[in-house]
Amino acid sequence: MRIIRRIVMLTPDIQIDRRILLEAKSLTADGKEIIIIAGNDGKMPEYEISDGIKIRRPLYNGGDSRLLWMSRIYRGFCVLVERVYAALVARFSERTDK
Repeated sequence: MRIIRRIVMLTPDIQIDRRILLEAKSLTADGKEIIIIAGNDGKMPEYEISDGIKIRRPLYNGGDSRLLWMSRIYRGFCVLVERVYAALVARFSERTDK
């Protein structure tokens, strides 16, 4: 059985929602390494650690802020998301067509 030790949380929020931070703190207390990738308006630091939670706010320009800027950081992420989404849509369509 595989044990999850690192969790990456994604949000386009510049000011990270309190619920995300509470969940991250809870997971950190459980021994997990948490990385939050959040939006950046150019005024926030690109990297910080708060309460043991790593927060990355990469700068990006235009496009779909939820996916395009991610591809610059994690190559292939967008392709993976698109493939998974397409597979889920296909599977859901098969079930509803019957």
